[in-house]
Amino acid sequence: AREEFERKFAKREYVEADEARIEINLPINIVDGIFGALGGELSKSRIGRLIGQSGIRKVIGADQHIVSRATEKINNNDLIKVGKMNLLRFIQK
Repeated sequence: AREEFERKFAKREYVEADEARIEINLPINIVDGIFGALGGELSKSRIGRLIGQSGIRKVIGADQHIVSRATEKINNNDLIKVGKMNLLRFIQK
């Protein structure tokens, strides 16, 4: 368990098992995509606040790019990190 924690949080390395796969019609606005993927767990205004606080990132390879606008689009096979715990892989439906 300690190794998995260090891999995910200290080294920021992810494996496919860490991801939730979301099948949805793409491209979609990032706020709407996350709202739908999390089943309303976060409100759209909370998602907007997370964007403003740099809490949502696109993971591309080993790099994480901060999502800075609520108007950004999610495309096929994008990996989105919401907060510290949620990794969402978006797949075209």
